[in-house]
Amino acid sequence: MLLLLPNVFYAQYWIDTNDNTGIYTGKRIGIGTSTPSSYIDIINPYASESFLRFRAADALEDYFMIANTTTSDGQYIPLLKGRHVTDNRVAITFMGEIGSNNDVGNSPVVSFNARKINESVVNRPLFSWANYSTHLMLLDAQGRLGIGTTNTPKGTLEVKGVITSSSNTTSNYVHNFFVSGDGNAYMNFVGGDEGSRIGFQMDGSSVMSIYKKRSVGINTSNTGNHKLAVGGSIGAQEIKVEVGGWSDFVFEENYNLPTLQEVEKHIREKGHLKDIPSAKDVEENGIYLGEMNAKLLQKIEELMLYTIQLKKEVENLKSEIKILKRKE
Repeated sequence: MLLLLPNVFYAQYWIDTNDNTGIYTGKRIGIGTSTPSSYIDIINPYASESFLRFRAADALEDYFMIANTTTSDGQYIPLLKGRHVTDNRVAITFMGEIGSNNDVGNSPVVSFNARKINESVVNRPLFSWANYSTHLMLLDAQGRLGIGTTNTPKGTLEVKGVITSSSNTTSNYVHNFFVSGDGNAYMNFVGGDEGSRIGFQMDGSSVMSIYKKRSVGINTSNTGNHKLAVGGSIGAQEIKVEVGGWSDFVFEENYNLPTLQEVEKHIREKGHLKDIPSAKDVEENGIYLGEMNAKLLQKIEELMLYTIQLKKEVENLKSEIKILKRKE
């Protein structure tokens, strides 16, 4: 039986229905309860049905609903649902609006608060984002955000997949950061020209750059034709230089060893050893360490041959002197 009673908000009335629910009015409104504890208090005897649904007459398929997400007895998990099927715009919008006079301070305009009763959450995650049943993001109680993973994030930000950043200009510069299936971590730079770079700064100043042309500059932006350019000294316990050839060809039988007279003539005319760059060349162009070590070894091996020849000549002279002494 349904009764429509006048002055419904000024006295207490009960409208009894066949399923023993009712609407009680007075200073408060109760639906399903005769003792409402809020201005509007609703008790739904059917766990699977929605509590409230708001629709517009010209778009009945779109609505806002307050419902229960569980059908289990003795449990209620509130659901705020925005349904929008009439076009491809957003299904629900949350808006916090302020005036121009209170756009000050550090308080956020919109706040989402997850907590225990009268205290902070310690162990459980605070928020999760999902696409139907697929979890996409998770924020735990310590403020750590996991993207692409449902496990507790291992750091302030943990990403399972590729992190991409792009330029805010019209140029198509893209940076990708990811861990590959081979177990290695990569930083990938896409776009730009030969002068484009990935830079590392300290206190706003560039300290190292990796250029699109496959060169690295440390404390310098001028790498020239070098794959690595350093603006300063290099300290190392050991340096290995790989060279294409070595100087042992000096000891081959067909090697044309210059005479000492030829060496003397070249030094007198050029001011430096043959095949060794002059001081002016070194100042202007520097040296290639592997090549220079090979050239220096060549001169040492040539010097060794001269020493061996000289020793033989000295031994011959000693023999001749002994013969001369016997004839005296």
